[in-house]
Amino acid sequence: MAEQLDVWNTLWQWIDYASKCRLFIGMYIVKNVW
Repeated sequence: MAEQLDVWNTLWQWIDYASKCRLFIGMYIVKNVW
């Protein structure tokens, strides 16, 4: 059970990281396009 929880925590960290990257990339594109 503990190992499964660790996997979930890692997964959520990756999701959080990916969403932040997407946000920064989106802002960067918007700044250059507009």
